[in-house]
Amino acid sequence: MPAQDTDATVVVERVGAVLSVELDRPDKLNAASPQLQADLNAALRAAAADDDVRAVVLSGRGRGLSSGGDTAVLEQLVTGTAAEELQRELSDLTAERLRLAFAELVKPLVVAVHGFAIGWGAELVAMADVAVMDDDAYLQEPHARFGIAPAPACELVWSRFVPPGVLTEILGLGRRVPADEALRWGLVARVVPAGSARTAALELAAELAQVPASGLAAVKRAVHREVVARLA
Repeated sequence: MPAQDTDATVVVERVGAVLSVELDRPDKLNAASPQLQADLNAALRAAAADDDVRAVVLSGRGRGLSSGGDTAVLEQLVTGTAAEELQRELSDLTAERLRLAFAELVKPLVVAVHGFAIGWGAELVAMADVAVMDDDAYLQEPHARFGIAPAPACELVWSRFVPPGVLTEILGLGRRVPADEALRWGLVARVVPAGSARTAALELAAELAQVPASGLAAVKRAVHREVVARLA
């Protein structure tokens, strides 16, 4: 493996045919800075272009997957400073991530959740092909509390599984969704003992990497066709 860029906010490692991508801003709880988003997009684009990579695992270092957006940006939204412009910028970034996840990355993306996945972090989970979650972790989409719309991935993907009344409560109140409830609604595929989500995700990704790439690509197209059409 080549040496990691000391300024990078993600750590990338090959594990056989699996590419492990770890968010690496633990001092900021992996908050979604522009640099982090750029580094993550670059890592996923590289994975898409590398024929030797058959699956990708996304996880976070530190206390949780991600605490969401940068606090400074949210504070500006709350105070109304350039709110419309900032919301457009956030929407553009979200659309870019969605296009990347659903259109460009034809390989399976497994997201490991430990601690918490809030806002942007919850969106990463929604964009995963498979999400594996520690049994003491939680999801949370609190954008409504800041007077802005929920992350599109959460709104579009979660609405396929969660009854409208329940989803209104989850998104409207911005409440925490514990692992057992996330599994019950189908927001994650597996719940594992605390501290083992990344290991379980790597094991699952290694299994998926053994499936013919053409077959997995066909599965992704079939599973995500409806969401991609709504985002187009």
